[in-house]
Amino acid sequence: MDRFGETLGLAFQIRDDLFDFSTEQSGKPIGIDLQEKKITLPLIVALREASKRNRKRILKIVDQDDKSRSDLRTVASFVTEHGGIEYARSRMEALAEEAKSQLSVLPPSDARASLVGLTQFAIQRNR
Repeated sequence: MDRFGETLGLAFQIRDDLFDFSTEQSGKPIGIDLQEKKITLPLIVALREASKRNRKRILKIVDQDDKSRSDLRTVASFVTEHGGIEYARSRMEALAEEAKSQLSVLPPSDARASLVGLTQFAIQRNR
């Protein structure tokens, strides 16, 4: 259960990180992590894939105290274009599958089914 909780927690956090770059309405304001200068998995991956010049340009925006909507859109586009969203989504789904597989040692029950449902909810939630 410890490993299940940790694995599900990682998937949940990646889902939360993806909200920061989403154009859909969620319970979390878009760009809040960027406003707080937090560098999350989607951004880390995009920075890793980018040229040195682009990395420098984006990190300069992230480091600004006050970011405009345009700045946030620039970073979001950068993250999408450099594969950060796709990678993070794939990693989140893999972690959710791993968490569900960790439950296979438990006998079939309503409790196990609820934990499987919780896992799906964690990665499909929109808030």
